[in-house]
Amino acid sequence: MARKTDKHMRMLLGKLENSEFRTAVANGKAVDWLIANHGKLSDMDTCLLSSIITSEERYAVMEGVYNKEHDARTSLFFRDSQNIVPYFLSNLSRFTCRDDYEESLLDVWITGEYGQFLPEDWNEAFLAANPEKLRAAGNTIPKKVIRKDGKITVYQGGNAGGDCRYNSWTISKSVAIRFAWLQWRQFDEYGSFLGYLVYSNPTVYKATVSVDDIWMYTNRREEQEVVVKTERIPTQVEIVMEWDRDVDSRPILKAG
Repeated sequence: MARKTDKHMRMLLGKLENSEFRTAVANGKAVDWLIANHGKLSDMDTCLLSSIITSEERYAVMEGVYNKEHDARTSLFFRDSQNIVPYFLSNLSRFTCRDDYEESLLDVWITGEYGQFLPEDWNEAFLAANPEKLRAAGNTIPKKVIRKDGKITVYQGGNAGGDCRYNSWTISKSVAIRFAWLQWRQFDEYGSFLGYLVYSNPTVYKATVSVDDIWMYTNRREEQEVVVKTERIPTQVEIVMEWDRDVDSRPILKAG
């Protein structure tokens, strides 16, 4: 497919020092040329590269140069954070057959961006995991938060009127408060940036779940996160804190 030759692209091409690469770009052969001639661009041309080729083309070059064995896990982490989740979910069969599938699933889960965690998108990925291996890939739920009836209290930061239908909860109220007040980068299912989101009425929800209804617990990002099974996402929730962003100041949270 021929590359667009608009004014901006013509200007960029005119700045390229390597005439062979310029011709390859104009003929839609940029990826093939870069793979075959890796390391031959000048510093100037390398600086221009990100404006001339797309992210997907950049990933294709990295695959061709550094991942000739087509290892799925290597392919995964060539990508920027917003592209990791879409790539993983759309190439699930490449990962589910691996012995380290559960570790890969956890790595992807904690790397993704806001808006990339709809339960319906992730259910297949979690159901494909070995439950024991998935729990082992994460951390052990602190015993002090588990009640005698095998249930724990969890929190979720969101907006007033939210339906709390996400799998991700936390055992820390402070973490939920922070999430309610964060400014979130938003990406679509393909990893394209959509803009920023802030909640007009930051709200902290509280619910109770059984330990048996949890897929995994992880504190790798120090968020004390509980990932609840899709069919067990709490429907009975309590609002424990609510603010008006235009009126109220963001609370100052103590460490720990």
